[in-house]
Amino acid sequence: MLCWNESSNGSRAYKSEISEEQLRTPILQLFRWRFRITIDSYHHLGIIENDLGHRGRGLKYFEMGYRIGLLSVPANFAGRLPWVRLENRPFLRAAHGYGLALEQKRRQLDAVEVYERILFWNPNDNQGIRYTSSQFISCCLRTAEGQNCIRKARDG
Repeated sequence: MLCWNESSNGSRAYKSEISEEQLRTPILQLFRWRFRITIDSYHHLGIIENDLGHRGRGLKYFEMGYRIGLLSVPANFAGRLPWVRLENRPFLRAAHGYGLALEQKRRQLDAVEVYERILFWNPNDNQGIRYTSSQFISCCLRTAEGQNCIRKARDG
């Protein structure tokens, strides 16, 4: 990426070539500092890290957003978190991102558990979890190991 210097009179001069990674690092640090405790910021940081190829860091950010959201939900909560209510969306997005990141890390049973929770909270499935999880589960069922894992998870 080329970087240009603008002088006070408005003229531009070629400065140097810097990589996108070098450009993103200070921006990410500023973003982390400015929005350090919101669920949505962790979700977006997870997306950015995944896009940069840092899947481990992406998983950590998705998980942090998901865990913060879980802390807001009482342990005995049996209600719904409908997508229609805008204040529920950051948590549902973070949960979905966390499930996808778990899939990428080959933690299938954990991913299915997250998907099932999302479907319980939001039965209208505005995020398309049913389609993601059904394709995912059918993919797991193709192998004997996947069948055994799902059987063990269901039987407890």
